[in-house]
Amino acid sequence: MGDEQRMMMTNFWNLSFLVLGIALASSRVYAQTEASAPQKDSLLTTQEKKSPFEIAVIVNDEVITNYDIGQRLRFMIATTTMPRTQETMQKLFPRTVEMLIEEMLQRQEATRFNYRVEPAEITAAIATMEKEQGKPEGSFLKFLEANQIDKKTVEDQISTQIMWGKLLQQRIIPKLTVTPSDLARANQQVNNAEQKVEEVNISYLTLPMTMGRSEPETKELATIITQKLREGANFRVLGAQLAVKELTHLQPSWIPMRDLDPVLATKIAASKFPAVFGPVQTPTGYQILHVLGKRTSDYRVNVEVFFKEIIMTLAEHAQKSEVDALMLIAQDVRRNPGTCTNKDVATVNNIDDLQFKVNYVRTKLSDISPDMLSLVRPLRVGEVSEPFASPDGIRLLKLCEKTDLPSADVDEKKLTLKVKEQKFRQEAVKYIRTLRRDAFIDMRL
Repeated sequence: MGDEQRMMMTNFWNLSFLVLGIALASSRVYAQTEASAPQKDSLLTTQEKKSPFEIAVIVNDEVITNYDIGQRLRFMIATTTMPRTQETMQKLFPRTVEMLIEEMLQRQEATRFNYRVEPAEITAAIATMEKEQGKPEGSFLKFLEANQIDKKTVEDQISTQIMWGKLLQQRIIPKLTVTPSDLARANQQVNNAEQKVEEVNISYLTLPMTMGRSEPETKELATIITQKLREGANFRVLGAQLAVKELTHLQPSWIPMRDLDPVLATKIAASKFPAVFGPVQTPTGYQILHVLGKRTSDYRVNVEVFFKEIIMTLAEHAQKSEVDALMLIAQDVRRNPGTCTNKDVATVNNIDDLQFKVNYVRTKLSDISPDMLSLVRPLRVGEVSEPFASPDGIRLLKLCEKTDLPSADVDEKKLTLKVKEQKFRQEAVKYIRTLRRDAFIDMRL
């Protein structure tokens, strides 16, 4: 494997194991959860209350059972600070089913091309996660046992990610090419040729199919919701009005118009806001697109930024209730982060174990990861980012300085690798979309 392939696959593995690494990544949360997990969990998920091996979803010629969904829900709850309630599980349910469907499609495709995973590879992957987080050997499996999670649930997920990675490595990466025009376009972006980009503020409403409601009934209900939204209804109260408890919505986020489907982008561009699009069928239900507004943003990356970084950590003996409260506390800190010239932060009462660390970071926007860039790009000097999770706690970034840099010559080798990484991500997403489009998926929930 060449250096470029190795670097791209390293990024892929980092991305793939992000979900699995949550429990190990936050060492204090992990230690507390392992120590205090109940010996017998009295709160069973809705799926586990049903016949465990009853078929929930058929994906081509394979099945996902109630047990599969229930176990994955347990794992997701255990590796987050969300409260362990039926309400939380209900909210996580649609995304959990989608993840299992996508993983099954990946596993089927990899198997079709004869990719296999040896038990030693799974063991090595777990050992790597433990080592990277400074955990003793075997701690991850003990964590699963303490939280009553079948280790096969996680091993299947790891196995699928390894197989899918092998497939992409051998069937996608060798086909990636970078043309002179690709490099010229990327070079222009680095040197601030593209300064203004149109963004739209989008929120998604999701209505999953559930037991007792057929696909036509779900579609009819989604159509009613769409119509009421177009008539000006408030989607925050719409679920209560229609007695639809599982209606969920993602908080609005700003998305570049250029990243949208061209047909959808054209419709949005010609619309007045707010505008509603849909309903659109997904493997787990129906989705309604709520476009709230449009703006032009500065997308230059040849800019130096100086941040005040606030990290909120927990002591080893912190209680889970304090972990659950971190995000709420972070919002208070966001309103009073202190000045850029000192390390003061907001005063937080009643939680003696809460600790703050403050660092100062100077970097270039071009050196920030895409996910982080979308978070900090809109900030003006003096503004603070939304709180976000990191391996050592909850972080916030206050932008203290922002300085345009002169155009500079770009390392062609690095630029080529960057373009290939972008194309790799695009092709991987396109691949799984094609698999979903061509698959037979029968929801029996």
